[in-house]
Amino acid sequence: MARYILGIEWDDMYVHACLIRTSMGDFAMERCLVHERDLDENGVAVHAVSAEIKGIVSALGVHVDACVTALREKDIMHRPVTRPFSDRRKIAGTIGPEMEGLLPGTDNDTVVDFVVLGRDASGSTRAEAFAVNSSIITETISGLKDAGVDPRIIDSPSVALACGARNIFDLDTHKNYIQMHVGWDYTSLAFLNGRNLVKVASFPLGLRSFFPDDPMNTDISRAMEDARDKGIENDVILMEWTREVLISISGLGMDSDGYVIIPSGYTDRIHGLFSGLEEIEGISLDHPVKKEWVSVATEDALSGCFLACSLALRDEDNADPVNFRQGELSFTQARERIKKMAITMGKVMAVFFVLWFAGAGLAVYLDGRILDDLSSRLEKEFVSVMPKGTPMVNPVVQMEQRLSTLSGKGISDSNGSALETIRDISKAVSPEIDVTMENITIDENGITLWGNTDSYDNVEKIKESLLSLAYIPEVRIVSANVDKKDKRVSFKMTCKKRKV
Repeated sequence: MARYILGIEWDDMYVHACLIRTSMGDFAMERCLVHERDLDENGVAVHAVSAEIKGIVSALGVHVDACVTALREKDIMHRPVTRPFSDRRKIAGTIGPEMEGLLPGTDNDTVVDFVVLGRDASGSTRAEAFAVNSSIITETISGLKDAGVDPRIIDSPSVALACGARNIFDLDTHKNYIQMHVGWDYTSLAFLNGRNLVKVASFPLGLRSFFPDDPMNTDISRAMEDARDKGIENDVILMEWTREVLISISGLGMDSDGYVIIPSGYTDRIHGLFSGLEEIEGISLDHPVKKEWVSVATEDALSGCFLACSLALRDEDNADPVNFRQGELSFTQARERIKKMAITMGKVMAVFFVLWFAGAGLAVYLDGRILDDLSSRLEKEFVSVMPKGTPMVNPVVQMEQRLSTLSGKGISDSNGSALETIRDISKAVSPEIDVTMENITIDENGITLWGNTDSYDNVEKIKESLLSLAYIPEVRIVSANVDKKDKRVSFKMTCKKRKV
């Protein structure tokens, strides 16, 4: 399902917004908006920024799933720090006290965050720490809530620029880049080696600084209009601005490949902004190839809204996490946590289902093997126990009936069990008679015997022997035939049992 992410930032003159649609990790840029604020003759905004943002959100015509914004650089204090360890929890635990002195003269709580930038030559972890007054964060959240959106992330501009650069442009992994964003009051810089952030910086020179310091020039709106149409020049500020950029670059040192500067923000309104930098060997100005998903935005629109686009991307790309909204349990954050927990639980349930399905399949396979083995054994036992030629219909019931018959349970007299009857027959037949009993069937009606002997006389003797038993009143010879192979007489005779 698609999600709509709104990145938004503003200054005294403009509100910049970017709406990005995400689905299954893919981005699509929906809108880039530049809203010029209404100013009075002194250059002060007539309407609260929350009211203007509310109008922008309403004009988008979609439900905003998440909002990301950034504080102004002038409200953030920076400090580079190094630590002999890389664990983020340890770094967070030691940065707080060091940053407390960066915001003197305030009774408000200080919110501290940091971004890890790699390691230095000695192997220590480099980081850039930030400190912000909590009252500024509270004001930002309150203003955006009044506008109908709840910021999930409140970022640092310079850190957010790195997110935008690596997701908007196709960066060469072997080149060094400087994403340079000229704002109204400040210039923000993000240094990247390929896609990796290696340094952030900012200095208090923005578009406002290039306007002539003329007490009579109070119509800032008209001056901005002139700057947009004609551009502005201020050689003194331009030299100072160039010097600040070079100071930031010198902190890392120049390598053989140098740096490619990617400009954004109000850079197109300042004449000769990069002329001093382009004269320096190793520094070039370029716009790398944009990725396909950014095709909806023109180069000018993308440049002006670059920070807003970077912020919108921050919701999906959290490679360099900085979020000044800490410890504040908003509905959006709670919903996101529930969503992540649901996704995690879904994955766990999927694993359990796969394991259960595999286990069930294995159980069915093993049960089948066991059933086949038991069936084979049952068939062998049935053949060995039942009379030859007996069809196997319900083997268990048939063998139970067979056992009942052999154990004498089917005899309704008091002459004892089948085993006792067989013993009586064995005693009655003289051992001098050459006879082999092949089968004996005993039921409630009588006894049937199959066997063979060496003569017809022995058949008669066996009959007389059986008649000697008190409970056998009658014996009938059913058949007596000579076998051609062994010349023995095969016989079958039945004995009627006396009823009790």
